[in-house]
Order: sequence, then C-alpha cells, then structure tokens
Amino acid sequence: MEETLTLQEIQLAGLALLKQFDAFCRRNALRYSLCAGTLLGAVREGGFIPWDDDVDVFMPRADFEKLQSLLDAGEDAFPAGTLYLNGLREGLSFAHGKLCDTRLRAPTPYLDEPGADYLGIDVFPVDGLPAGLGAQKRHYRRVNALRFLLALTAARRGSGKTRFKALFKGVLRALARIIGAKRLAARIDAICRRYEMETSPLAAPVSSSIDGLNETVPPDDFDGLIQLRFEDALLPAIPDYDRYLTDMYGNYRQPPPPGERKSHFIRVVREKPDA
Repeated sequence: MEETLTLQEIQLAGLALLKQFDAFCRRNALRYSLCAGTLLGAVREGGFIPWDDDVDVFMPRADFEKLQSLLDAGEDAFPAGTLYLNGLREGLSFAHGKLCDTRLRAPTPYLDEPGADYLGIDVFPVDGLPAGLGAQKRHYRRVNALRFLLALTAARRGSGKTRFKALFKGVLRALARIIGAKRLAARIDAICRRYEMETSPLAAPVSSSIDGLNETVPPDDFDGLIQLRFEDALLPAIPDYDRYLTDMYGNYRQPPPPGERKSHFIRVVREKPDA
C-alpha cells in the first residue's frame, strides 16, 4: 500500500534532509549555499515558497568532490534512511548530487530509474566559466546537449506529451543508450571541469544549470557566506543574493500572481505495511 504525501509533508521531508546535509557540511568544513527557489524562499518568505516542493543547494566543485571523498572513505556518513547519489559519477539521469530519503519515492511518468527515484535535495557543483559571452554560450550549449541525452537514457519507453514526441524521444533514447549514461555523465563532468571556479571570471552550476547565464555568481561569493533563516534553521547563503535572485527572477520581492506560480508538482509516496 502507498500513502501520498501532502505538499506540507513533502516540504517537511525536504527540510529534514536539508538539515542533515547542513550538519554534515558544518562538521566537515564544506562550503555550500541555498540556491534557486530555496534561496528565494529564504529571502522573501523566511522558508519555503508556499507552493514550492523541492530543495536546491550549490557548492564549489572542490567542496563537492571533498564531500564524495568523505563518503567514499566511510567517514561521517549521513544517517540511516538517507542515500547520497552522485549522478556525474554513477551515470544517472541527472548531472549533480542528490541526498535522498529512501523511505519516500517520487516516481514520474517520464523517467524509469529504479533506485534513484527517491525524494531528495539537489546538490549542484559550481564550476568556472570561460571569459567572454560567446565562449560562455558555447560552453552551455555543449553541456546542455549532453544533459538532454543523459536524461533520455532513463526516459520511460513510449512516454511523451504527444504521440510525435513519444516517437521522437524513442529514437533519441535508443541513441543515448548506445552511448551510455556513464559515458555521457563523464563527458559532462570533463567539460565542466575545464574552468576552475577560483580562476574564472564567473562561476555557475553548469552541469545542472536551471537558468543558464542568469545563474552566475562571483567566484569569491563562497568565501563570505552569510546565514539566512529558512523555516526553523539558519543556513548558509551567498552574500550577493540580491544580484543573483534579480538575474534569475527579476523583481523577486514581489510574488507572482496565482496563475504564474510554478511548482514541480511532484507526487511523493510512502510505502505503508499491509494491514
């Protein structure tokens, strides 16, 4: 039997994972910041955007790799019931990290990825960008093309909003699977690593960018992190959050009208023992 969680229950589960991630990072001196809608929620709402249902953080590549090294060494692991997945290393459909609650599944109609379809918080590595707008756009185009193919490796057969899209996806899905998820993920990783954050003019979560060049930060933003209230916790945030949020959302202080409020609308279920 399955129990479908309410939006509030999804948010509480995401908050619990975020607190676990924060405790791990503090114990191990790892830098990270709230980002995207989670950072917007912290600044404007003091917590979750009321209609939002996910949690996003980003961290410098060096810290992202140190996190993985600590887990590989078996040191200071996350609590039981949680699982950290690194899509870049494991060849999953996403090119970032994800801390999951293994008791809660978030299946989608478009992806078939057993063992990775858990509710989780997204952990995006931040890499550098090349100098010059043209070079930056070309950099994103390369990565985004590979990300598209990577996602298709886990696409559910016959899925698509229209019959044509389902057929088109089926052809590309076959091509993506021939290449292989691990090869695609490794290629994305290699391209993103070309530009070190510390020596680049700008930095961004290139491997899993939400909003492309509107999501950049100065490389030194992670050296002066501040604390913002998020629900009942104080969590790290980049100090220049106003520029970052303005680039992403425009007048972010003003909530959008009800008809324009975007949510992921994920369905999360908890397995219940049979009575």
